[in-house]
Amino acid sequence: MLEIIGEADLFEGVSQGILAEIVRESEEVTFDAGSVIYRVGDASSHIYKLIEGSVELVMMERHVVHLTVTPSGQIFGWSALVQPYIRMATARCTAPTKAVRMSRDSLERIIESHPHEGLTILKNLARIITYRLRDAYTYIHYYGKPNPS
Repeated sequence: MLEIIGEADLFEGVSQGILAEIVRESEEVTFDAGSVIYRVGDASSHIYKLIEGSVELVMMERHVVHLTVTPSGQIFGWSALVQPYIRMATARCTAPTKAVRMSRDSLERIIESHPHEGLTILKNLARIITYRLRDAYTYIHYYGKPNPS
């Protein structure tokens, strides 16, 4: 699992020792196709690293902005690390899915215990949020603004 966690864009530039701590605090989870991992508005206490399968992030109910998570280096559920810790999207499996689940409490403890590495993780998180926001804006630009009705 160390290699899987090490591939996550959130942990780019983090030492093997810190990655090993994260692995010890993580668990592998599986979901069937069609399963909802979490819903928009839910309290958020875990982030995920996709191992295999496919997860669709649905950001709006009536006028859907779809972002698909692939097994590359992407994490999803980053709202677990950002106050107010509320889900910004619904995560739905579009295929049988395997992921690594990491708790906010564990990650915050590791970040606080290792401030230099923690700063790297938080900078990576800011980059991830920026890219996802850009992708959402691009989607809205090409497919039109959501209709408020």
